Order: sequence, then structure tokens, then C-alpha cells
Amino acid sequence: GNCSSPVSPPVARPTAPPTSAPTPSPTSSPVAAPTGGSCVNDPTWTGKFNAAHTCDYIGEDPGFRCGWENSDGITARDACLEACDATCQGRRFLRRREVSFTCIETRISR
Repeated sequence: GNCSSPVSPPVARPTAPPTSAPTPSPTSSPVAAPTGGSCVNDPTWTGKFNAAHTCDYIGEDPGFRCGWENSDGITARDACLEACDATCQGRRFLRRREVSFTCIETRISR
């Protein structure tokens, strides 16, 4: 059979293309690189999903959280040296988690 087009053709032209880049390129790094191997947390760093996720929060579970990023893509590992760098002496947040698993054997009868 004969089928007509299911969609009408557009009646107006799309909006004009942008005239300039949406945002300028960054001029400097948002966080200065640490100097002298210091073990200092960046007091301004927060996780990208929750402002309460500071370096102190990261330090409560560094093995899990040090890979988290802020909204600029900077990881806690790079910004929270006191919390994440194992070579820092006198770490305040070092904790060991004990994990145990129980295996249960199940036999299936046919």
C-alpha cells in the first residue's frame, strides 16, 4: 500500500548556532600541587555528589573513598594527602576492617 509520511516536515529553521564557546578554557589548576611531600588535606576539597564529603570524611574509609572525585575531576587521593597517602606519618584515620564470610553448602535434590 501507499503510506504517507508519519511526521510533518519542519516549518521553521532551528535556532542560530552559538557565536562563541560556552565557557572559557581554565587558566590555572583548581588545586595547587602539594610541595615538599607534605601530608596536608586540602581544606576546600569536597566530593562531587555531597559537600559533606570532605577530606576528613574520606579519611574515615580511605581504602574505599580515596578514588572519589570532586566536581573538577580531582581525586581525594590527590587532594587529601593526610587521609589517603600511606607514607604520611601519624595518620589520624587509619582503621582496619575485619571482614568475615560464611560459606553455606547447599545440595540440590532432583
